[in-house]
Amino acid sequence: MDKKIISKKDVGFDTQTTIHLSKRDKSNITYTDIEAIVNQVEDQGGKVLVRGLNIEHWFCLKKFGEDLNTNYLGDYYRNRIKAQDVGKFCTFEQVEITVLKPKN
Repeated sequence: MDKKIISKKDVGFDTQTTIHLSKRDKSNITYTDIEAIVNQVEDQGGKVLVRGLNIEHWFCLKKFGEDLNTNYLGDYYRNRIKAQDVGKFCTFEQVEITVLKPKN
């Protein structure tokens, strides 16, 4: 997975880092990939905001202080497209993760 730091700045008593993720082989990023990254950052004491770009547009998947929303997209698309196509819309071409960590 390719990681690119978009920005890093001090915000109050924290450091905010925004990271752009994509896969080199152009395959899509799944909720499992995102969940592993979120758990790793939160275990280190950081707060995480996650946005993902699927086929259609950007979605906020997790806000600071909330859980990763894994059911929203499936529910959102279930009544809008064919049931067999829902999985295509629930993976992401690009993901942006914003991390807030206390300054040391």
